[in-house]
Amino acid sequence: MIRSFFSVLTVTTVFCLGYVQQRVMLVEDGYRVERLRQLKDELLDQHRVLHYNVLTLRSPVILSKRLERRDIQLNPPQQIEVLRAEAIQSPVSTQRAQASGRPMWLQLARKAATSILGINRQAQAKPAHEE
Repeated sequence: MIRSFFSVLTVTTVFCLGYVQQRVMLVEDGYRVERLRQLKDELLDQHRVLHYNVLTLRSPVILSKRLERRDIQLNPPQQIEVLRAEAIQSPVSTQRAQASGRPMWLQLARKAATSILGINRQAQAKPAHEE
């Protein structure tokens, strides 16, 4: 009789310990979910701020105001040149040129001549008042 009582008490104790352990794990998981939710909210706020900063950096109005505040005036470029699509070499355009039947040496010669003669250079702006 006492032996069966101890065995029932042991089984009940083990069952209760298992139940309590599950409840503790459930509460810990709840805390972990709440911490992750707060972290997500903080990261979303940081993302919004950074996105706003990127948009303001791209704004021409804000850029011109910053230049005015720093007393920087830019002159228009001395020479304005428009880049043609052939001037910008990419692997795709090289493959197209090879497929069109143009010899590669002709393309290289043309590229060398344009770089020597200064054709297709980009315009450069200099500050009006150099300090």
